[in-house]
Amino acid sequence: MIELKDVTYTYKTKYQKVNALDGVSFRFGTGKFYAVVGSSGSGKSTLLSLVAGLDTPSSGEVLFDGKDTRKLNRDKYRLEHVSVIYQSLNLFPLLTAMENVTFNIEYKGSRRSKARKLAAEKLESVGIDKSMHRRRPSMLSGGEQQRVAIARALAANTEIILADEPTGSLDSENSRNVVALLKELAASEDVCLIVVTHDPEVAAAADEVIRLSDGKIVDITTGANEQIYAPDVREPIVIAKPEPTPQSPPQAQSPPQPLSQSQPQPEQNQKQATSFATPVNEPVIAPSQSSDSEEYSLDDIMKEFGNSDW
Repeated sequence: MIELKDVTYTYKTKYQKVNALDGVSFRFGTGKFYAVVGSSGSGKSTLLSLVAGLDTPSSGEVLFDGKDTRKLNRDKYRLEHVSVIYQSLNLFPLLTAMENVTFNIEYKGSRRSKARKLAAEKLESVGIDKSMHRRRPSMLSGGEQQRVAIARALAANTEIILADEPTGSLDSENSRNVVALLKELAASEDVCLIVVTHDPEVAAAADEVIRLSDGKIVDITTGANEQIYAPDVREPIVIAKPEPTPQSPPQAQSPPQPLSQSQPQPEQNQKQATSFATPVNEPVIAPSQSSDSEEYSLDDIMKEFGNSDW
């Protein structure tokens, strides 16, 4: 189908040179849904434009059925083999949903009756019933407009369908519907569907996810992220899990040895004992040397201090 062989694409300005793609190699097959993901500037849109035949690589080859796109009539290649679903949809605002789909079919030379019959089939296959066929885009919801754009791409009867952020302007419910529709159509229509996206739900639905970084393929996974492949040899990469650091068993502490009478207690221990035994700023009252308790009467106290003080 479509294959990239060591493709490099370089943007040159007066002040710098940027490799938007740097040695990318990959082969896309029919009947599969591919998602191309990566941060802004990673090369996703450049890859899409090269596959669409809008440009040719600085080096390497983009092959369609084994033929270099440089040697093909790229206008004819785009017309007959590639359809694009844009984020902004690019529907003709003054044409109805039916007319938007039939336009490209009639442009290729088909009769209007045949074009309308095919357009009706594709519109209904994406959930646009007859009551909406005569509505202009402004009379349709965002999700319905996206479905018309998908029907237009399907009606072109091309082997390759490219989609640039097809759910970027949709709410979550319509996004899920469009993703399910794209996945089903990739298999049922036996087309090669390549979607550039930042949406994790779109990537999760894809058969293969190609991740780009700085113009290079860094990994290729299934949508469910079940297996990781090396980009060149396509062999599984074994990702080792970090092992827990072994901890040494606690050392047994020997029981404290009792101090002998001849061995003086360390000064630090004496201070600690004093700090626990005696609260701060409280006087220490020495115990009486006599074992017998002494009692004092009021007369004894008055004799001791004198009657004048009372």
